Amino acid sequence: MYFDSYAAGYRIQKLRKAHGLTQEEAAINLNISDRHMRSLEKGTYTPLDLFVEIAVHFDVTLDSVSYTHLRAHET
Repeated sequence: MYFDSYAAGYRIQKLRKAHGLTQEEAAINLNISDRHMRSLEKGTYTPLDLFVEIAVHFDVTLDSVSYTHLRAHET
C-alpha cells in the first residue's frame, strides 16, 4: 500500500460524482473553497485532515480514499 496523490484525487472525484455533486457543492459540504476542491481532485493538495473529513462525509474508509494497494505481482 502506498500514497499516490493523483490516484487519491481521482478517487475523490469518483466519490463526488457518484453522489451527484458538482465540485462547488462538494466544496461547500466540506467547508473548503472550490479552488481547493479542484486541487484535491488533481492531486496537488493533499491534507490528511481533509481526507478524514472526506471519508466521513462520503461514508467510506480513509484508506479507500487515500491509499493505492499494490497488486500481488507489484510487491
